[in-house]
Amino acid sequence: MKGRSPLWWKSGRFLAWTWVLGSLLIAGSALPFLYEQWREIEGLSAKFQAMTSYVDAHREKLESSDPGDPPTPDALSMLADKVPPDRDVPRLLIQLRDAAEGAGVKLNAVHVADSREELDRQAAQKEEDEKESGVKEKRPPEGATSKPPKIEHVEPVWLDIYLTADIPGLKEWFRQLHGMTRIVSVQEWEHRLKSRPGYGNARIRILVYAYRDPELKELPSKGPPEISRESGDPIRVRPKKEEKKEDRSSR
Repeated sequence: MKGRSPLWWKSGRFLAWTWVLGSLLIAGSALPFLYEQWREIEGLSAKFQAMTSYVDAHREKLESSDPGDPPTPDALSMLADKVPPDRDVPRLLIQLRDAAEGAGVKLNAVHVADSREELDRQAAQKEEDEKESGVKEKRPPEGATSKPPKIEHVEPVWLDIYLTADIPGLKEWFRQLHGMTRIVSVQEWEHRLKSRPGYGNARIRILVYAYRDPELKELPSKGPPEISRESGDPIRVRPKKEEKKEDRSSR
């Protein structure tokens, strides 16, 4: 009987079988991963085919469809009430006054500005001028310090509203504010308590919007706002302080 060569593992047959078995092991270990990739590719391909079939089936209808009738004057008027094509501050002031009267609170002043920073300067100046004593209770809503998103053709208008009210009246005023036709966003508010519990001065910062689009045409005119002659206290507007002039006679 002929003995086996000690270098049998170097034979071509053994090496060939080793290569085949190694290839099968590698392919078997990679098979689950390749199968998942194949399923994902098949799913994407099926979605693409479905989208292509839908577009082809409705192409003629989409190309020949009527874009629809333009909005009616009533619909445009409703949209203009929510976001007017200009600031329309006089009408807004009347709405704020009516809300204050409906809530039974006193509307003292309204500051209008183009930015939050400008209102901060005005509020700091008012704080320095008055220096009222009292306990400060501030409850800004969640995310009050975040900047409003910039929307094309939409111009923000910032307002600080100064009221004298108790806590129930302030809650009712917020409810009246929520019921206004114009879109109003409350950014922050504070309530300064006086000697009487729950009663004091409040400052509410709101944000309204104006729609500035040169392409917007044929919008029905609302005309001047109606001002009731039987309203309560007027809204006081204080002029800006003039710089003190130097006395030339002393020179």
